Amino acid sequence: MRPHGDDVHDATPAEAMPESCSPIEQDGCAPGEKCTWILYGNAPGRIGCVPAGSAAFGSACHELAGGYDDCVAGALCGLRADIEPVCEAICDNRLGGTPMCGSGLACTSFPDVFRVDPFRPPIAGVCAPLCDPLADNDVDGNGSAFTRTGSACGSASTYTGSGAPGVANGCYGMPSVFPPTAFVCMPDAHHSVTLHNRNACTEFTGCTFDGAIYANSCNQGYEPLVHASTAVTTTFCAALCAPLDCYAGNCGSNNANRVGAAPHRCAPTDALGTFGSGDECRYWWLDEIDGSGHWHPSPFSNTLGVCVDRDAFGQLRCETLPLAQATQLGCVSTTTGGVP
Repeated sequence: MRPHGDDVHDATPAEAMPESCSPIEQDGCAPGEKCTWILYGNAPGRIGCVPAGSAAFGSACHELAGGYDDCVAGALCGLRADIEPVCEAICDNRLGGTPMCGSGLACTSFPDVFRVDPFRPPIAGVCAPLCDPLADNDVDGNGSAFTRTGSACGSASTYTGSGAPGVANGCYGMPSVFPPTAFVCMPDAHHSVTLHNRNACTEFTGCTFDGAIYANSCNQGYEPLVHASTAVTTTFCAALCAPLDCYAGNCGSNNANRVGAAPHRCAPTDALGTFGSGDECRYWWLDEIDGSGHWHPSPFSNTLGVCVDRDAFGQLRCETLPLAQATQLGCVSTTTGGVP
């Protein structure tokens, strides 16, 4: 997420001191200056000292000549929902780091902000509004059929502000252990490219940022979370879904539970892309297990799922498995499966 703003003029880049200051601690700059992310023209982004602005946290902001914004120190001009950009707090995206975000916000890393080393994560994050991935995504991208029911990321499928016309905001997140999974509003970075269920997320499909994959690499309502099969290591976009318990003798009428609950099923009636007879809605909690086998709960553990093709992975389908085996494949909730 590069802050999108108005009033961008041709000018000489700001005299910044790359990596000589800390955007998290806001030190290393002279009085009246702030440490921020500077992006000018086609030059690589950098961290440096620039004059502090007067736009307060949560207030409308603009990008100024020189590649920086008019926010106060400690804030960055961000993109919230389908309104004009506002000043969001810069935060420490490490576990337990400070400053942290307030209620209703989460500290989120963006691919082209505060990233000084292409081989390392960004050194700071930006507070972004929390959202519901099933309610706050328009999964067909144009609002004609599969429209969002929530408003946390805006009611329109296309950004209507003057900063980035045509860019839709979606609700994105990735399974996480520390801190727990959080979904936030951020731009559908590749809204003009078809990146739905089973579309490959590669440089050739226009899905990556500088060769890296991020939560918002796929279109809104789809996440770069699965491979096509055990024989294919390429990452593919997968539709998000609303899971239902499914195991032998307990999978709903005609085993309908296996694809999830309407209107968020792993089926072409509810999402875009390719779906087959082996597609099932796998519970999110299965991806929140750490390397030691411990599950780390989040608000999405048992309410959100991701579409996977059991046939492609050589797995038995949920409706054929006894409860214990079904639990191991994420076919049921942690409550039903007795996951500690």
